[in-house]
Amino acid sequence: MKTLPSGALGAFLYLEWNEREQRAELRIAPDVAPTAALDRVPVQPLHLEGSTVTDAARRTVLSVQAGLDTALGTETLPDISPGSAVDDAAKVIATKNAFWVAAADWLASDRPRTFDAAFLAGAEPVADWPPAKVQGTGRAPVLWLAGPAS
Repeated sequence: MKTLPSGALGAFLYLEWNEREQRAELRIAPDVAPTAALDRVPVQPLHLEGSTVTDAARRTVLSVQAGLDTALGTETLPDISPGSAVDDAAKVIATKNAFWVAAADWLASDRPRTFDAAFLAGAEPVADWPPAKVQGTGRAPVLWLAGPAS
């Protein structure tokens, strides 16, 4: 089986609302090892700010520091100059997640063909994408898979 960046076999990519900061972020959860529960899958949040993946990663690093300051009752004025610890951390995060950001961009376009995983497994009647209405009870949660449009 071919692996993706960072040794991942696949990934969950989803948007999450950050209640504390009142903004959306992309959540990247690569499937790198067997796990007993979904809540144990490591998740990398990435702010949806700036014009590049590095801008988003820099904002994410600053947000983590602000969260630590809030929890510890401290106030840090981070150095954001080129070559600083914040800049270096942002570049590492951006490099590590550039593939997943590109994948999310592709998934949000009209290029992929979407498949209902339950239908592909023969377990359920096909569901339409995008869903026309909120799913009713009695059906397992829908897992959508994406593939090439052709």
